[in-house]
Amino acid sequence: MGAFCRSTIAGSPTTQNPEAAFVVGRKGDLGAAMPVSWRASEIKFSLAVLGSCVKRYCAAATQNTRSDRLTLPIAVCGPPRGAARLLVESAQRRLRGPACTAPGHTPFLLTPVELNLIQLFADLGANGLLIEYEDMFPYEGELKVLQSTTQPPYSREEIVSIQDAASSRGLEIIPLVQTFGHLEFVLKHEAFRDLREVDYCLGTLNPHRDGGLRLMQEMLQQVMKLHPKSTSLHIGADEVYMLGHGDESKQWLGVPGRSVHQLFLSHVIKVAKGIQESAPNLKLIMWDDMLRSMTPETIKESGLVGLVQPMLWDYSPTLDVDNTVMLMEQYKSAGMSQQWAASSFKGSTTVHTCVPSTQRHVDNHLQWLKVASSLSAGIVLQGIALTGWQRYDHLSVLCELMPLGLPSLASCLQTLVHGSFTEEAQNKVVEKLGTVDVGDTERLSSRTSSSFAGAKLAELIVKLTSLLESAELRHFQNNMFLDAVENQVQEVRGEMRLLYSDSTVQEWVDQHVTSVLEPLHNLLKDIESVLNEMGVCTESIS
Repeated sequence: MGAFCRSTIAGSPTTQNPEAAFVVGRKGDLGAAMPVSWRASEIKFSLAVLGSCVKRYCAAATQNTRSDRLTLPIAVCGPPRGAARLLVESAQRRLRGPACTAPGHTPFLLTPVELNLIQLFADLGANGLLIEYEDMFPYEGELKVLQSTTQPPYSREEIVSIQDAASSRGLEIIPLVQTFGHLEFVLKHEAFRDLREVDYCLGTLNPHRDGGLRLMQEMLQQVMKLHPKSTSLHIGADEVYMLGHGDESKQWLGVPGRSVHQLFLSHVIKVAKGIQESAPNLKLIMWDDMLRSMTPETIKESGLVGLVQPMLWDYSPTLDVDNTVMLMEQYKSAGMSQQWAASSFKGSTTVHTCVPSTQRHVDNHLQWLKVASSLSAGIVLQGIALTGWQRYDHLSVLCELMPLGLPSLASCLQTLVHGSFTEEAQNKVVEKLGTVDVGDTERLSSRTSSSFAGAKLAELIVKLTSLLESAELRHFQNNMFLDAVENQVQEVRGEMRLLYSDSTVQEWVDQHVTSVLEPLHNLLKDIESVLNEMGVCTESIS
């Protein structure tokens, strides 16, 4: 899930329709003064500034009078994969704690920690949450097989509670349902194997099978039925890598005049029109990357214009401003003037990264601010989604956990709110979280009143990561240093269990720790065996 913000720059050509800030996400998790439902499932989220390209949950927009501030919607998202993308972590269970009840309201199924996290998003400037559920949604009927079996998916009551909590804090929720690519959580099942574009790839849907389109429509209907107040829906459609490689696609493409671009657009249009038949007022958003190599004429002639709004994603700290502006102008010339942006506050570095770099992600947002201030008057930026990756895809490993991403998230949101990472912005982050950089273990360990839930875990993981990447471990000579690392691992395990399920704790340790330490333990055993054979050593050294 995530949050997003709608924004415009006062005094610039993009001052039309200033809206609120939203947070959006994918297969990810989200954080506030305290963390929210951190489940190791397939939900993602990200933060975004709504202007014209963000995975968003709508909220009240704030009017800014300074020309260096964004007033677009900002959203944080937290879907399963993790590309843009906060409220729930992919493959992780919710934080432990008692449920609470609001006076005169049905019982909230969210814990105080989760409620405080949603509040944090709002306090930091987000006005929406973009949620990509994947296998954590309580699908019913034929689709029940899509539910996660390793972690309990959200119940229908929990999803209602998330929306109630978000709404009461001015955050609109925008569901994200993949409808073309990144469908591993669907196509991995034998029941849907025949809907793969190619049998050996689980991510891409075969656009020629009627059953595939019906499946997507049923998924969309079930999700939107549980989100009756949402006014926008994100249909994904990014990175459809294997399109055109299947036998049926090859046969279709064999007809002169046909192209992969047309094949892609045809399926997206069918999905969009199917949604509009039952929900004509629902605004549809899609990722833009499959459109980038198309000419404005191809997009215009396809019939896509007016059906969806593109969300441009770029997570680089050196984002090419001129090329991005040029791309957005091309979309405008095709007739797509309403556009979104998507940045990242965690993830988007390397698949095994454990500790986010606040500076890297702040730099990414500074580049997006330059893009927003350079757009012509004809482009209506709907917002920006700050994505928080939990996994790089459904089958990938857990990357940065939410507690470690909160300082970066807060810094990025405040950068958008203030137009740069000013002293005022930094002070706001420190006030809420105690630090702007999760790597600042001295501040994290101070345990101030502004420390966030998960701060201790973040501190321990930063220290453990430092040990695992140290020269002492790379040039391993004895087991004394290894013993110190093992002690740190046990501390991390203990703290993680306060927030995550045992299975998630074990998964994280197996992926990020065991892979480093196991070869060293095996080396010690081999050394011991050789020394024993030589009669040099009889006592265990491992």
